[in-house]
Amino acid sequence: MRCLYLLNKKFLLKKYRKAVGTLLLLPTAATAQLRDTLPEQVISGKRIVAAPGTAGLKTLSIDSDRLLRPALTDISRILTENLPVFVRNTGINGPATLSIRGASAAQSMVLWEGIPLQNPAMGLTDLSLLQSGLFQNIRLTSGGSPALWGSGNVGGVLQLESEKPRFSQIPETGGFIGLGGGSFGLFNGMAGLRRSGPKTSWAVRAFGSRADYSFDYFPENGPQKHINNALAKQYGFLAQGAQQLQNGFLLRQDVWAMQSQRGIPPALFEAQSVKQQRDEALRIRLGLEKTAGRHELRIAGAFMRENLFYEDADVKLESALRTATFFGRAQYEYRFPKGRFFADAPLQYSLADTRGQSFSQGRLALAAGAEKSFWNEKLTASAALRAENTDAKTVVLPGANLRWRVLPGSLLRASVQRSYRAPTLSELYYFPGGNQDLKPEIGWSGEVGARQDFRKNSWQASVEATAFYRDIRDWIIWYGGAIWTPHNIARVHTKGLELEAEGRGSFSGNEIGLRSGFTYTQAQTVESAAPNDGSVGCQIPHTPLTTGRISGWISGKGFRLEGASVYTGYRFITADESAWIPGYWLHSASASYALALRKQTLHFELRCNNLSNEKYLSVAGRPGLPRHFVAGVMWGF
Repeated sequence: MRCLYLLNKKFLLKKYRKAVGTLLLLPTAATAQLRDTLPEQVISGKRIVAAPGTAGLKTLSIDSDRLLRPALTDISRILTENLPVFVRNTGINGPATLSIRGASAAQSMVLWEGIPLQNPAMGLTDLSLLQSGLFQNIRLTSGGSPALWGSGNVGGVLQLESEKPRFSQIPETGGFIGLGGGSFGLFNGMAGLRRSGPKTSWAVRAFGSRADYSFDYFPENGPQKHINNALAKQYGFLAQGAQQLQNGFLLRQDVWAMQSQRGIPPALFEAQSVKQQRDEALRIRLGLEKTAGRHELRIAGAFMRENLFYEDADVKLESALRTATFFGRAQYEYRFPKGRFFADAPLQYSLADTRGQSFSQGRLALAAGAEKSFWNEKLTASAALRAENTDAKTVVLPGANLRWRVLPGSLLRASVQRSYRAPTLSELYYFPGGNQDLKPEIGWSGEVGARQDFRKNSWQASVEATAFYRDIRDWIIWYGGAIWTPHNIARVHTKGLELEAEGRGSFSGNEIGLRSGFTYTQAQTVESAAPNDGSVGCQIPHTPLTTGRISGWISGKGFRLEGASVYTGYRFITADESAWIPGYWLHSASASYALALRKQTLHFELRCNNLSNEKYLSVAGRPGLPRHFVAGVMWGF
């Protein structure tokens, strides 16, 4: 198997070099081109304004058309089917974490309205606790830019965004109610209501779900296993308000609360499991904004409280982790002809309480940058510099980006960033196993990319390639058996290629489309402090070498048929590549119909996940769900 792996690696590297060369020639080979190229690709076709300083960084967005569906699905599935990311599910009802370009979950940042969502103790975000229907847009900026977003943004940043408040002279009211059900006794629902007036605007969305994911698993080798203790319940809400004040100020408030209760099923090597986990979260955000001519000022403050309770009655184990985060930020932007200057001053103080002990971590930063367009906006350059202090350690993080519209419809871009991540409270103080001698991760990352858009009559297409490279010293990784402990790897190199392609066309009021993506990621240990370390030259555990996805759809007269396939390559689970999890394909299909009434809409959807009933392991010893169905209806008014 190792020989096959090496042959496959050489073959992919050869194809990788060839693909880069071909795609870099696309700007001069195009025969039919768009008049303009958007700075980022939007999955559902709505234009999203790029954030300042991101010229040269690859950005993809998913808007509300895909996030709010009658057959409600979790955010991890939507990300996997639409974006070049790897979501590591740790089994039925287990946490799901994000990996961007081979970065760990702690190196992949998740923001909500600019506020870090990483649990301050664990340093990661559990995607299984995020409901997609709460947000109007999800934006992925790959590559990492600590100069813009701070420590921890090594692989990239995923931003969860709400729609900006809307005001109307005549009061308006709207909303929706959605109900769904399906296999495993699944029942879920979501409802939303919004109200806008001349001076005030508010909206609220609430959700709830319940399912028992118990099933029989038939492995190729070994006896049948019944996966039980898999009941999951989750509910919560997101309420948002806004008021127009005097002198052009806009005041915004957000309250987001949720609770989750889930059983942790037994792994294949366990006789039984009675493990239970409860998660609670309360997030409150206040913001003040003002735009006056070329000036824009944004001030925000947030308080977040998260609790995690874990119980295993078999071994009489109970644990509780309580965290609190105070976050504040002041941002300023000045727009001048063909450019803008921006500044950011965030601060964060986090507390964690576990086993009767309390730990804290403080961060303070000051960042500034500028973006400027030249040659009739064909060339855009941006640069940013950030000074960040974490636990009395200060680091300076520069970054620079470049975007060049070579021809109408042709785009080249490049980026170079200094990467940095301070150890989390969990990595420093986790009991048992924390390591207070950990060093922060630091290094450099860069990327180059090319994009070509085509249009002819009612048909349009795009193809994009991105080559990336990252050099990190003192990479933090967890090793162990009964007790896991984080260690520093002296040096890790990450390099790879992302390919994206999309085509769509319309005829007789119908639309047909195809979207695909492929990612090759090589993340290897190149230096180790330990003598005769067998991990040197090997792939970092749990990082797939290849991932791919393809989806197609046809729609018209209110109907939409869609199919998607996602491939996850094999992943090594040991540092010396001696053991691995096989790769697998997961297919899904859906059919939906939207019935337009006078001022209302009824939307029906039927969806099948794991269409081929693939038997696969999400992580070692924990199988994924077999084929299952979900149906839903949504009433919009």
